[in-house]
Amino acid sequence: MLTAQINNQPINCYDNKYDRDTLKKWADKGILQCPVCYGKYEYCHGKLVSPYFRHKDKTKCEIIYSEPETEEHIQGKIALFNWIKKQNGVVKAVMEGYIEETKQRPDIMFEFGGQQYVIEFQCTPIASEQIERHELYQAAKINDIWIGGKEKYSTGRTHIDNIAYAMFDYQKNTLSKVKDLLNKNLLPYNNLPLWNFNEIPLENVMFDGKFTFVNQIMEKYVDLSMKKHNAELKKQEQRRRIHSLVEVCKVIPEWYAQVCHHCKIDILEGKSSSPYLIMMKFASDITAPFTMFIKENLIDVCVTEMYNRRIKNNSTNCGKCYWQKATKFVKIETLKYSDNQQLVSVIKEYFSKQLQKAVINKYMGGITNG
Repeated sequence: MLTAQINNQPINCYDNKYDRDTLKKWADKGILQCPVCYGKYEYCHGKLVSPYFRHKDKTKCEIIYSEPETEEHIQGKIALFNWIKKQNGVVKAVMEGYIEETKQRPDIMFEFGGQQYVIEFQCTPIASEQIERHELYQAAKINDIWIGGKEKYSTGRTHIDNIAYAMFDYQKNTLSKVKDLLNKNLLPYNNLPLWNFNEIPLENVMFDGKFTFVNQIMEKYVDLSMKKHNAELKKQEQRRRIHSLVEVCKVIPEWYAQVCHHCKIDILEGKSSSPYLIMMKFASDITAPFTMFIKENLIDVCVTEMYNRRIKNNSTNCGKCYWQKATKFVKIETLKYSDNQQLVSVIKEYFSKQLQKAVINKYMGGITNG
């Protein structure tokens, strides 16, 4: 433990208010006490682990309320306490306070928004103890925030993953595996997914009932939300534009159905990632097939060509390649239009000319009257 009492006054061993010699002298005199059971404390310090208090005699109090003090637990607890007590709206922040209702001494307890909160910095993987303490807090209507020590919980999934709000690295002073840090009140749109954030400096996080990014960090997520919203609006506008073009162009197959030569025209909608809005495939029993890729104010007229492409054979270890026949679109002409009405006219004019040329070549040997 990092807190004790002397003459009913709380003291601690982490803020350097009292030096080691003074605390050691008080412990030797037997006047350092446990704030809960009033048993005598001894003062422990060494080269590898920061100073802490423990009962001189093993008691039920120590078994129930204490977690073995490691350097990770000591330093992490101090860092989290110093952080939470600076947060706006946080009052009555106490390290290792005693809760009568649950008979527990959480690492940190405080009030926010009229509600009681505790932070438990768990560095020993004892699942049954975590479950019991969590249930006691819930029964007492106390908001318990569990944070795992990264040294103990970095080797894979453990029970604490089910209840831990985050993992804390006391050496880097960073939070990882934080389930969500976005302040929804600052986001213009609720369109960002829940992320697991990692290696987030504690100074970039604030508490407002939950852990959230400070306002300066939130600025980029506000911008991201705006960009995502605008992109969605653009996508919706593109879908409306595509649907309107399809409706406009439907008259073209209907019109050519009345023409001879078995004209067949298919209209396909482009995807949001496509470089075109709609694609129209043209075929007849007298013309070579071609495809129109309709963009905004432009039409790319393309034909398909066969070519051989080299394919690496991954089924063998020899790394040999083979040739495979494939098709590709080759642009032969670009047409322009300014509005939907002109679009229909341009397409009909182009296809009609192709039909006329094919008829002349087939029935008149390519001879025209001028």
